[in-house]
Formats: sequence, C-alpha cells, structure tokens
Amino acid sequence: MGEYWKTVARRALVATIPYGFDPKKLIASACVASAGLLAAYFVGAADAKSNIVKALWYALFLFLAGMIIFAWNFVLEQAKMCREVADQLATFGKPDYDSIKMREEFRLSEAACFWCDIAPKLPLPTAQAEQWLRTFVELSERGKLEIVPKLYYQYQAVPVAGGTAKVHHPSPSTVVTRKSLAEYAKKLGTVPRFLQDDDLSPGGSNPLVPNAPE
Repeated sequence: MGEYWKTVARRALVATIPYGFDPKKLIASACVASAGLLAAYFVGAADAKSNIVKALWYALFLFLAGMIIFAWNFVLEQAKMCREVADQLATFGKPDYDSIKMREEFRLSEAACFWCDIAPKLPLPTAQAEQWLRTFVELSERGKLEIVPKLYYQYQAVPVAGGTAKVHHPSPSTVVTRKSLAEYAKKLGTVPRFLQDDDLSPGGSNPLVPNAPE
C-alpha cells in the first residue's frame, strides 16, 4: 500500500509541474534562490528589503497555490489509476472457452479465475478471485470438492486410530475435478461459463459471474 501512495504522489507532482519534476533540481534551485534573497535582504537598502519581502510573499502565494493544485491532482490521479486498472482488467486475456470445455481437471487457482471470467494468472488479478480461491481451498479441505491425486502434492502425517495417515492440505496448486465444481455450482443455483456443457464460444451465453459467498 505504501508503494501505491508513493506512485500517486509522484504522478500528482508530475501533473502539478508540467515542465517536468526533478526533486534534486527543484530543491537546489529553491536553496539558491532563498540564499540569494536572504543575502540581499540583510545587506540591501530599505527599498530593496521591501521588494524582497514582496517577492517572498509572492513566492509564498505561489507555493500555497501549488499545494492546492497538488492536492487536487492527488485526488485526480487516484481516479485515473482506478480507471487504468479497470481498463487493464477489461482488456486482460479472457479464458479460451473452446479449450476449457475439453478439460476435466482444474487447479484451484485456475478455477477461481475462470469462475470470475478472467484468464488464470498468479498472483490472482482480482479480490473476487482471491475470495473464490479461499472458498475452494476450504471446500477441498472439507471433502466437498474431489481432489485429483498428483505426485507433486505435499502430504502431512496425521495420527489416526491404529497408526498414521498421510493427508494433503489443499493449496492453490491442488487439482480438483470439473464434475465436483459443476455440482457445487448447481447447488448455488448458477453455473459459471467455464462449466457449461453447451455453447462455450465467445458468442455463446454468458451468465452473470456469481458473487463469492461470504
């Protein structure tokens, strides 16, 4: 979050100073100008001192005006960044439904993205996809989604009656079956596009992406 505010402030400064923002040059110029004005004030005549005071008041007015403009640009840049992110998500690669309909297995991270009608990507590109991933991990942990055994899974020995059993704790890379995802979707009363068995082409039906359960 700190990096976000730094980016907003940097963009607001660039927008406030149209001819370009260079912190080092700006600070150096301000120091030189201040030193010159102070030197002229202490060694100059009365008329010169009066003019310098006026110049300082004028500089203060410009500074305050600049701060107001900066604050305004700070707000505008946040709105611009939100629009840019929305545009990126809108143009971000959509799932290839023609190939998805041939698949019978999905990693949980993939299923979370497909459920939100976006192409898989790590880290997950939206908060909604992250919420669905947490839901799928929990469902897999409880046995509500059928986990497909894979050699790369990590197992933990858990004591059971008469010995121990190896248990896999679901993660984003855990693979589950298409059938179990479809059964869960039907229980919710809606089927996301990637699980539909009928027309899955871009011109086909496209139901509203269901909201992740709370």
